Amino acid sequence: MRNRQTEMLRKARAKKKYKQQVVANLANILCREYQRLELGERTMANVSMEHGLSVCAVLDIDPYEIVFGGPFEPGDPNVRVQDRVGIFKKETLDNIERDWERYTYVPTNEPFDYASSIPDDNALAEEVSRMTGIDVELAFVVLACEMSLLTQTRIREVWIREVAQGVAYLTKVDYETVLLALEAENYLLEERDQMYRWRK
Repeated sequence: MRNRQTEMLRKARAKKKYKQQVVANLANILCREYQRLELGERTMANVSMEHGLSVCAVLDIDPYEIVFGGPFEPGDPNVRVQDRVGIFKKETLDNIERDWERYTYVPTNEPFDYASSIPDDNALAEEVSRMTGIDVELAFVVLACEMSLLTQTRIREVWIREVAQGVAYLTKVDYETVLLALEAENYLLEERDQMYRWRK
């Protein structure tokens, strides 16, 4: 399927007089992967950043040109990446009801219940804090924001790193801390689900 991307790739390759295999070798990717890009079976926006940038470097193509249709211009509202935080539109995040700010952490002094079908938010935050060393109140805010974000945007199937970007943007907690908390939560809930199914 021919489109702007496929034409840019073909013309750039023809200008350099490279075969597809040569481009793939120089970009350190499989030839089939490059062929799928040139055939329009896959877009540059959907390959890994490393592979996409490698192809652009080999063919002397501006990454912004091939992905967004024009060079990068700070402040340009037409550059979609500026209007997003991961998969979330900034406008959506800015308009989200910040209901998690109404809740406060209440110490439970109880171990996390792996057999419960509905885990206690405070106990979950305490266990995440114990596992990661993150302040328990900070962990509580991160987990509460995550739940609110997923509920209000109605997103279910999404990468944890994408959610972490949205939560970091909303809470102003640094991304690495948020990601660590969410990965710990994910581990705990997977363990809980396995034990709960076994107990039933």
